[in-house]
Amino acid sequence: MKFFLLGFWGSNDGPSNVNRSLVQNSDECMEYLKWRRFGRIERWLKCIFCNPIVISAGITKIELLLLKLFHKKTIYILHGYRKYENEINNLRLNDTEIQLESEALRYSDIILPVSEKYSEWVKKMLPEYNNKIKYLNNGITISRRLKKTKEKYSIAVTGGNRKIKNNALVCEAVSKLISDGYDCKVFVFGLLNDDNDDLTKYPFVTFMGQMAKDEYYEALDKISLLILNSKLESFGLVVADAINCNCSLLMSNNVGAASIMRTTDDDIIYDTNDINEISTKALNLLKYGNNDRLYNSIDVEDCSCKSAYNKLKHIVYEL
Repeated sequence: MKFFLLGFWGSNDGPSNVNRSLVQNSDECMEYLKWRRFGRIERWLKCIFCNPIVISAGITKIELLLLKLFHKKTIYILHGYRKYENEINNLRLNDTEIQLESEALRYSDIILPVSEKYSEWVKKMLPEYNNKIKYLNNGITISRRLKKTKEKYSIAVTGGNRKIKNNALVCEAVSKLISDGYDCKVFVFGLLNDDNDDLTKYPFVTFMGQMAKDEYYEALDKISLLILNSKLESFGLVVADAINCNCSLLMSNNVGAASIMRTTDDDIIYDTNDINEISTKALNLLKYGNNDRLYNSIDVEDCSCKSAYNKLKHIVYEL
């Protein structure tokens, strides 16, 4: 019997991109959503006739009821823990949405956080599920683009002004660099939350908004350094974007995707609130860079989208 990937893949957010990569690299063993007009009916039918079910980024009450009613084996790919992210990012999710995820996690046979680093955090948050928590790195495509001239002292951050990204501390660190005589600029990619104006007070910040991928890559081509100062980052697909666009990369110690490459202390922020650490390491990478070193340390085949699908299939058929 085929397994079913229960998740949307038509939008441009992280989980949808991951689902789309699984679909594009799948074989005859996996079913996925194909109908546009009757998508809800298709989801219900496949929840009934496929087994196991792989939940990835969302499930409805009816679908969870069907899984229980027909005693389906279930794997839950955990891209982000809603209860925590709702609190830190003020997502305004209602109690029903949060409770639904909690119930789905409780019912699932296996929970798959999307990196080993994130799985360690999930085990601390949900110790009652430790015996069924494994992990599956998101698949990524590593293919460096043609090198273009970088704008000196240009820095990118992603995720807009979401609190979990901690971009305000990056701006504070950049303010310090500017006061030390470095003409830095910060480009903020992603949507802005109206409830948070932490970044609007900095004159050196340019807001880029949500961009189509081609446009986004063309913008990154000109950026010297991408900083990912997240308080929590389940994986961080933007790491691949930085590598592909020849940007140097400074990541917090909370970034799941850091495990796909060999990093040094110069590449990692250990205290995401330490302005001195962020500014010192950012300046070092603006001057000397690390893109070539990080790129050369990546096992491109092992971290590929095809490899991620094959690993998922192995987990499914071991269930």
